Amino acid sequence: MPLDAVVLVVVAVLFAVVSGINDGGALLATGLKLPTVRPVTGILVLALLVAVIPLVTHRVALTFVTRLATFDDPGGKIAMTIAVISSLAVVAVLSAKGRPTSLTLAVVGGLTGAGLGWGLPVSPGSVVLVLAFGLAAPIAGGLLAWVLIRVLVVVTTARGL
Repeated sequence: MPLDAVVLVVVAVLFAVVSGINDGGALLATGLKLPTVRPVTGILVLALLVAVIPLVTHRVALTFVTRLATFDDPGGKIAMTIAVISSLAVVAVLSAKGRPTSLTLAVVGGLTGAGLGWGLPVSPGSVVLVLAFGLAAPIAGGLLAWVLIRVLVVVTTARGL
């Protein structure tokens, strides 16, 4: 197996592990607070969803590799590898310090920085659009949670919750 293929496989495995720790840890922490969901059940459901969800949607990944920057030019594989390693380093450091992280935003930053640093064409509009959604997501989530709590208070009792 060529060296570049080995490096890409190692980086992909590291990405999968860090992604699992980052996203899975947050989901498990929330799920473990629910007395009705046993930890084994939660872990099995998460494992199943991790396997199934990529089969259903892959548009975020396509945005990363086709709209943010063009990595088809010479050196594109190297720039992409540097971007992913940089993203993983940021998430690993922040996670080790107990800080909340966003792997998606770290990847956006890594891809944008590596693309610009390598001299590849980067789409400012796509970068701004992804960052705008990243900024809007917690606000939208907070508003939706507030509405859902109000609905739950009306339709159920404290004991029912």
